[in-house]
Amino acid sequence: MYRLPGTGRRRRAACVLPLALAVTATVTGLAQTAVAQPSPNPSPTAVVGDAHPSGAHRLAALPGGERLSMSVALRPRHQAALDALVKTVGDPHSPSYRHFLTPDQYNARFAPGTAQLEQVESWLKARGLTVTGSTANRQTVTVTGTAEEAAKAFGTSLSRYQDANGRHFFAPDTAPVVPTALAGLVRAVTGLSDQAAAHRTSAAPATAGAPAAPAGPGGPGGGYTPAQLAKAYGLSGLTGGFDGSGKTVGLVEFDGFNQSDVNGWASHFGLGGIPYKVVPVDGGISSVGDPLEANMDIDAVAAFAPKASQLIYEAPNTDAAWTDMMARIASDDDIDVLTTSWGNGESCASSSLISASHDSFNQMALQGVTLLSASGDRGAYGCAYAGDYTQQMVYPASDPLFTGVGGTKLTTSDSAGTYSGESVWNNSNDNS
Repeated sequence: MYRLPGTGRRRRAACVLPLALAVTATVTGLAQTAVAQPSPNPSPTAVVGDAHPSGAHRLAALPGGERLSMSVALRPRHQAALDALVKTVGDPHSPSYRHFLTPDQYNARFAPGTAQLEQVESWLKARGLTVTGSTANRQTVTVTGTAEEAAKAFGTSLSRYQDANGRHFFAPDTAPVVPTALAGLVRAVTGLSDQAAAHRTSAAPATAGAPAAPAGPGGPGGGYTPAQLAKAYGLSGLTGGFDGSGKTVGLVEFDGFNQSDVNGWASHFGLGGIPYKVVPVDGGISSVGDPLEANMDIDAVAAFAPKASQLIYEAPNTDAAWTDMMARIASDDDIDVLTTSWGNGESCASSSLISASHDSFNQMALQGVTLLSASGDRGAYGCAYAGDYTQQMVYPASDPLFTGVGGTKLTTSDSAGTYSGESVWNNSNDNS
């Protein structure tokens, strides 16, 4: 499978890189009493998360002793000024155009303050939750606790559910809340559900149709070679010989990759060793399931920018880990381009994840990071895996700071890769 390569505006130099091939709860079983319904709370509250999906069937209360890993996202300061600067820094007609910030400058102007962080941490501890850390930009606080403690802290109850396709998960029965005194400090809470935060936006091979193939010898598996794709899209004239040296691409991954496959692919096409490093977030990935997506992502970057360094961010597939990953990437500021082939239909993605992550994307944009996301091979049916065929965009390609990258079927007229034509790639009936 193949996605269009493209260009991205950079913080220090123009560089052609590929666009894209295209954080909830960690649970251990401590079966105890079920999570009780919360006591009526007379204090005013503010919603900071989502209840269970409306179409899900409740099965039973979640045992109160289940251990949860959660992320509490704090609101940045001076939101209006932050939003305005994000617009002007990308506006060629603005005096602020491409005047990017360093992390220290961002933190001083917009990040949650130290007092704000301490107030939220104190509130969490007072409710029996354990604070395990926070990001350097003070945007997210990681906490652990039992399901019973979490339910009481956030004014809800937790139950096990089943979706339309038979998948089991747990989620809040009602939307989680915090006291209104914290509403101006807390953006969102993630980790109260163990639904997968993201899905591979590439369709399963059985639904993808016949793969695109060159009009002549191609790769070992019959697909296009890096040279053929470069020819098809005229990349040599765009890159001017630039090979990605000195630049870093961040890859978002919720499954592992096969190192021997990646090394073998690079060797076959004479690309040398791929300079990559794995960055685990929230413990990273314990075992590799299906490495295809991550393999393709790494190969795609290396095909068009073989000397660019790759930071492969790996995390458990939960909305809490997603939130923590984006805050970590923004805070570390180690990349020039962020690309992801993982996403979710907007109505299936949690609103708390979306709102918290947008704060991280704002920071990345102000620091000059190009944001790229696969738009998904399922067309306008990003929630098809859950039995929902409502037409909608795929997140995070739908975020206004991202460039969404669609899959196409490319046709060439000769073995060199001369462009002949291409058609859009839509596959909606995929439950993966």
